[in-house]
Amino acid sequence: MKRNSTYVLFGAIFAVAASGILGSNLLSATPLDNVATSGHDGMKMYGHVTIAVKAPDGTVKAYRQTDNLITDDGANCVGKLLFGGGSTGGRGTASAAATGPVCVGALTAPFNYIGTGSGTTAADKSQAKLVTENNANGLTRQIGTITYTNDTASGASSAVQTIAIAKTFSVTGAGGNVAEAGLFNDTFANAATSGMFARQTFSNIALASGDSLAVTWTISIT
Repeated sequence: MKRNSTYVLFGAIFAVAASGILGSNLLSATPLDNVATSGHDGMKMYGHVTIAVKAPDGTVKAYRQTDNLITDDGANCVGKLLFGGGSTGGRGTASAAATGPVCVGALTAPFNYIGTGSGTTAADKSQAKLVTENNANGLTRQIGTITYTNDTASGASSAVQTIAIAKTFSVTGAGGNVAEAGLFNDTFANAATSGMFARQTFSNIALASGDSLAVTWTISIT
């Protein structure tokens, strides 16, 4: 996976916030990639998303993988999730045209919901939602399963903390198309208070009834 240190602060905050919300052990993190103290060279982070489609007989129909992209809304909202605040706030200037804050109240809404869509507009940090989110035929936004993995290699000087958010959608009815995916903090499709932490696009995949669509967002912290 391509290393992208731009995500270090925001991704680390997300990982810590989500850990606390779900009752897992909190991650200890240096907040800035450039900070080095007591021999520690700072945190490095990788973001990745994979999409796999299988036919009813288990045959792999399509597979996509690409690097992650954190939105401005996601960055602002996770800051509030970690440090708290009032009942408003969290929406970035770039998406201020949307109504209402994306992050409201106590630590009750981690970014563990996965949505898919057919929009092909390139991913951009200023985006607040998917371009054309799927909301039928088994493709409505759903909560993912979170897995934490602490992998310390023999003789390694530091551990690798991996957070995976995964969901497999069972396609029904007329099927549809998938060319974009996003990671959200609630289930209300296109709602103003729904924060989109990340979005990415890929070449379109046509889905038929009976297909399964597996989407996995992976964040690795070293």
